Amino acid sequence: MSQSKSSRPVHILPAFGHITPLLELAKRLSITHRITFAVSEAKLADLRSRQLLSAEEEKSISLLSLADDLPPNFDQITDPVKIASGIAQMGPAQKELIQLMPIKNQPNGYRNLEPVDFVVSDLCMEVPIPVCKERGVPAFTFCCPGGWAVGNVLAVKEDTPASLKNWLVECSRPFNSPRDTHQFVRRLGTGSETSNCRCLPGGCGDPVYFVGPLFPELTATLEHSTLAQQVTSWLDRQSDRSVVYVSFGSQASLVPAQIAELAKALLALKKPFIWSLRSRSSSICQRSFATDWPSTRVFVSHCGWNSTLEGISAGVPIVAWPMFGDQHANAVMVAKIGCGFPMRDVSSLAPRIVPGEEIVAAVDITATAGWDGKADGDTTYCRKVRELSRQAKEAVSKNGKSTVDFERFRRSIN
Repeated sequence: MSQSKSSRPVHILPAFGHITPLLELAKRLSITHRITFAVSEAKLADLRSRQLLSAEEEKSISLLSLADDLPPNFDQITDPVKIASGIAQMGPAQKELIQLMPIKNQPNGYRNLEPVDFVVSDLCMEVPIPVCKERGVPAFTFCCPGGWAVGNVLAVKEDTPASLKNWLVECSRPFNSPRDTHQFVRRLGTGSETSNCRCLPGGCGDPVYFVGPLFPELTATLEHSTLAQQVTSWLDRQSDRSVVYVSFGSQASLVPAQIAELAKALLALKKPFIWSLRSRSSSICQRSFATDWPSTRVFVSHCGWNSTLEGISAGVPIVAWPMFGDQHANAVMVAKIGCGFPMRDVSSLAPRIVPGEEIVAAVDITATAGWDGKADGDTTYCRKVRELSRQAKEAVSKNGKSTVDFERFRRSIN
């Protein structure tokens, strides 16, 4: 290991929608830096079981467990008040780590850590940035949600009318740290996302680095999962652009009556489909790999930001079915930029059961003209999402915006 490598910790929300992209950022930085990846003890075992790090990568990335007493199922909680409470509960363990971690000329309490040069913290974490300021440690905020959703949160202030949920005000607090204490490392999905960030109230701080999309390598995903290999083998046997892919992520779930209606709709479509159901052991894959297959035609998604980026990057139009949190803002963005069709009046808290006929209509509107590889009859959604896919691939190309910004970011920390 090169002696020029320096150490830096990463603090994250204990949900794999946040862990996965931050870990990908850590992998990229580990080429030139030693990384301490601090994660809630509730998710450490799960992270290891998913084999997200290779033996070679663990030589430069050390996993550190934070004793925050969060329940193992924290990333399955959808109640916003409980989520905010859990984030607050993580604060003391994060504060202790940053106060005790060694920095240059200050060895402090964590003697097993090399001196830390800077910190990257999940946007949702309120504690790390101010404590870093107190110790004089450079800090960066990594933005896991999309710029569209962040703009909505930033627009909520202490004087926002009480008719809005109190937790929205709480959610805005991490964004309100003094702007001279940290910089933003943003994930980039499309050109429109860059435009969204220019419109954020009060700005994002200066500079902002657009470094995404950040996905695990697809080959690593498949190598670690027999089930994933079976699914991709099945996908290979299907006609091009013929498969409906349904996934609500690792956090959201449908009530039994809604599951029945969705099943009825999928059968009524008379098209091959994959329905990824959440299970207690959800380690079969690190990403929605099915979106990358030529046979996948439509993505019925909860519009978590990772899933939204995956669908757009793969050029697959989206039926947007948000459940909670920033997913609703992401679904609005999907509809606004023209790469998908939004379901109406849907939510994890909504009493409405979407009938199967409505689901069939939404899928048909999104993709009917382009079923079975007939590109000449593509819907507007299909054409738009392919253009956005081209932009996303261009961004991560050798001289693309994301590649250039990542190198700018890396130079700023050397």
